[in-house]
Amino acid sequence: MNIGEIKKVEVGGIEFFVKYSNRAFAVYMNSLTKEPDSYDAKIQYFYDLSKTGAKAKGLQFNYTFEEFAEIIDPDPNAVISFYNAASSFFGEAGDEKKPKKSSK
Repeated sequence: MNIGEIKKVEVGGIEFFVKYSNRAFAVYMNSLTKEPDSYDAKIQYFYDLSKTGAKAKGLQFNYTFEEFAEIIDPDPNAVISFYNAASSFFGEAGDEKKPKKSSK
C-alpha cells in the first residue's frame, strides 16, 4: 500500500497532485452505495484527492468543484489518469511480498 505517496496527474496542461485521504475515500464509498455509477461521485473523489495532494505539497488549490470539472471535462483521458493515480495507492492484488518460510 502506498497511501503516503503524492501522484502527479496532468490534465489540459495543468498539473494536479493527488494524495490518498481516508475522508475522501469514505465519502466516495458512501456515495457509491447510493448511486453506484455516479460520474459526479468519481469527479468529487478526484477533486478531494487533488485538494489533499496540493495541501501535502504546500501548494494553493484555488479551484471550485465546478472549475475543476470544467478543466477535466474536455480531456477524454482525464478520468482514466485520475483513476490510475488513485488506484495506485492500493497497489495491485498480490503486490505485497509474501513472508519467507522458515528453514527450520
